[in-house]
Amino acid sequence: MKVCIIGTGAISGNHISAVLAAGEEIAALCDISSDKARKKASEFGLICPVFTDYKAMIDMIRPDAVHICTPHYLHAEMVKYALSRNVAVLSEKPACINAEQLRALKEAHEKSSAPYGVCFQNRYLDVNREARSLVAGAKVFGASGVVLWNRDEKYYASGEWRGTWDGEGGGVLINQSVHTLDLMTDALGAPVS
Repeated sequence: MKVCIIGTGAISGNHISAVLAAGEEIAALCDISSDKARKKASEFGLICPVFTDYKAMIDMIRPDAVHICTPHYLHAEMVKYALSRNVAVLSEKPACINAEQLRALKEAHEKSSAPYGVCFQNRYLDVNREARSLVAGAKVFGASGVVLWNRDEKYYASGEWRGTWDGEGGGVLINQSVHTLDLMTDALGAPVS
């Protein structure tokens, strides 16, 4: 399987490691900074082309899958483009930053023959699998979640898009709390109110 990575910031290393651990090929890297992408390729000993235009990369490489590791506000347009080319997509969370983008993503996925997933890795931690099995089939009348971790000022200063409506889609709710909300809906289903 040929996999391309779009966005070579911090989280991309996790994706590259996972693809390589699965025995698959990193066919290309893409970032608006070719230097940053080349540095990431070197870090992992990858010998692959580097692109600054994700559309050109997808059209030229014709990968089986892309992993989208870019700022939140870029996810929707990149996912839609890959799906329009019937390329499988694994995107970092969140899928998008507003309801309009979500409707467009659903439509793009319905028109595509390719699978689409959003990375919610905490679902696969042993403790969360166990918690899910404990409530499987149970009648649950209410639930609440607590987020016990946070991001400091340095994190939010690491990118102009972080913590903004236009770039991130908000702040803590869409960036950290979304993991807790995902675990709750994965285990219990969608809320009724």
